[in-house]
Amino acid sequence: MDKIELYNTILSLYKKTGQGTPEFIRTKIGSEAIDELVSDGLIKIVTQPFSHLPDSIWLCLTKGYCVEEEDMKSNAIDLMRMYLMRDPVIELGKFTLTLEEAFRKPELVEKYSKWLSKNIDKLEEIKNIEPLEIGDGSLSDSDVEYLKERGWYRENKDVGACLTQMSKYDTKEMLSTLNQLIKLQSTPSIKHKYEEELKQNIIDRDNIPKEVLMRKRIKNWLFKQDDTVKIQSLF
Repeated sequence: MDKIELYNTILSLYKKTGQGTPEFIRTKIGSEAIDELVSDGLIKIVTQPFSHLPDSIWLCLTKGYCVEEEDMKSNAIDLMRMYLMRDPVIELGKFTLTLEEAFRKPELVEKYSKWLSKNIDKLEEIKNIEPLEIGDGSLSDSDVEYLKERGWYRENKDVGACLTQMSKYDTKEMLSTLNQLIKLQSTPSIKHKYEEELKQNIIDRDNIPKEVLMRKRIKNWLFKQDDTVKIQSLF
């Protein structure tokens, strides 16, 4: 399983169950795809600590709501099941609570309402995430435009050097920087000063998965070229 297939699997499971993917999948598919997705900033590893049991470790999306980061006592997974309209909402041994029963319990409905109001934006974000597609190996017009904006293209380096430069790009660091800027610029007391910058940073952050795919397509295309040829001679 390559990293694109793994990412799409994690996304599909989350949309269906509201949960991440158990980290022990590493024992079946190896570490390469997981480590690449973490490095690209597309997934994160979340540990749920237990006092009397081994910790539970999950592979989760970096975007949207993450139920595994909530307090275990908060009923977050049950509330998530209500949001996804999954039946039963609670299934623990012989104790079950159907979706209909859950919405008949005033205390649970009140908790669900507060939880939904707090997390609705992140929940909707998950719904809107699209699966990744790598393409057929050719470059699109936007791929070529992106490629020609790189410093190594303007300097007309050979293909081998271009591949080296492509490998140095740290998506995870870029994502972290953008998230820090967005958090700072969203501060109510200063938000009005940075409205345009905030909008652009949010767009840049949300485009990172697309950029990861674009870079992968470009790298795959470069691998097929003679690594001694000057990059500009290919266009």
